Amino acid sequence: MSSLPPDDSLFDAGLKVFVEERKALAKALRARGDKAGAKAVEALAKPTPSAWALNQVARQQAELVELYLTTQDAEAATQIEALGREALFAAKDAHRRAQRAVMDAATARLVADGTNVTRALSDRLAQTLQTAAMDPQGRARLRAGRLVEDLEAADFSTLALLAASQGLQVEARERPAPAPIQAPAASVAPVLAPAPADAPALALAPALALAPAPAPAPAPAPIPAPMPAPLPAAPRPPLEPTAAEVQAAVEAQRQTQAKLQSQRAAEQRAQAAREEAEREEQQRLEEDRILEQARKIAENRRLEKERREAARLAQAEQVLAEVAEKRALAEQAQLAVEQAVKLLDLAKLQHEQAREHLEQCQAELLVAEDAHRELLGGAANDA
Repeated sequence: MSSLPPDDSLFDAGLKVFVEERKALAKALRARGDKAGAKAVEALAKPTPSAWALNQVARQQAELVELYLTTQDAEAATQIEALGREALFAAKDAHRRAQRAVMDAATARLVADGTNVTRALSDRLAQTLQTAAMDPQGRARLRAGRLVEDLEAADFSTLALLAASQGLQVEARERPAPAPIQAPAASVAPVLAPAPADAPALALAPALALAPAPAPAPAPAPIPAPMPAPLPAAPRPPLEPTAAEVQAAVEAQRQTQAKLQSQRAAEQRAQAAREEAEREEQQRLEEDRILEQARKIAENRRLEKERREAARLAQAEQVLAEVAEKRALAEQAQLAVEQAVKLLDLAKLQHEQAREHLEQCQAELLVAEDAHRELLGGAANDA
């Protein structure tokens, strides 16, 4: 990561105007003659949405970031010191609530800036917050509000360094072995040697001493002394965690984080599978709708074709009926013509007969006129 200039007011700028503010700040520094500062400002990369949102929370709501880091340290201390299940659960719950507060505040900053907060962006925001808190340099940048990029998963072996930086004793040391307690013999009785009042509790165990037993009472037969009840073990001082225990706690934390990441990845895969199934279902429904529309269009076309065919058939039948009617009319006209021809022939015959009769009448008239003239001529002669 590149070094940052002392004047980091650029990180207060909005995400969408970061580039313009960077140019203006570099121009102002160059105008004052600070060429190195101008180059440093120009070299600053534009923060990613998740880094920018965490910067705004750290600058305007620093108490949320401090609470998050404090609860994380408390959770780490609870695991290292093995304070018990209830204390661990309480620390984890407090840490989750603090993380949710930072996440909600950062999400609100993104929404107010007009950024669409997707599931992937929320995951990157959470990952960057967790990783920054696991690294001393990342913590410093998170507190100062100077993150510029998304952070990947950190090496969780730094948990031991984090615990050491918070004042937890994690040096490697062996557990002291408990002092052995010798069982008394049948012929001796245990005598507790006096110990000073300020002696530690574990100093009582080496102080056990053996003394001769008193002379047995006269009796017909010797009776063995009864076995004394075992002394309760002296309370042990609280032991500091060993390096192996610290390493086991770190390994448990790493495995827990790996499980969380695996679970988150599985949830993301399941979400992607659900979204893919929903897309496939929507695509199938869209295809069914298109097929249904195609079937309706085909059915409408078939019905339209049948209607047109029926109309053509009806029109053809009508034409045939008209042709038949015209044919009948033609036949009737032919019969009428034939009758007219016959009547015409009959009229011609009658006309011919009338003409012949007229000619005969004319001939008879001429004969009558000739006879009349002859009569008139004979009468004249007689006169």
